[in-house]
Amino acid sequence: LMGQGLVISCLQPFAAADGGLAGVAALDLGFQHAVARHIALPEVPGFVAGWLLDREGRVMVTTEEVGKLPTTAAGTVDFGWFPDPEVVAAVRAGRSGQRAASQGRLLAWSRLQHLDWTFVAAVDRDSLLGAAPL
Repeated sequence: LMGQGLVISCLQPFAAADGGLAGVAALDLGFQHAVARHIALPEVPGFVAGWLLDREGRVMVTTEEVGKLPTTAAGTVDFGWFPDPEVVAAVRAGRSGQRAASQGRLLAWSRLQHLDWTFVAAVDRDSLLGAAPL
């Protein structure tokens, strides 16, 4: 509405000393900004794609869909489930990990404990292994 394009709204209620609701902190992040600054990892050799998953394994943000945002009939963006069942199972169990994937790629995922989200990165195995140490 204010020229920001698609935004990711982050809300966190906080309690007063008596346990009641004291207020809500809110922040709207521009989708393009969030992807470019926090999800894409151009400094990582062989970086292919990145995803931010919710606690159930649904994709909230991804570098793969920056140019085309899949929308529902209601007009909301829906990237669906992360396509790797093994990663989804680990996310639901609250575990971080890594493994080889198809097409010569490596997947690594790390749980962001305080947010209950998981960051997943895919890299090209040969590019990563052939790169100079960071």
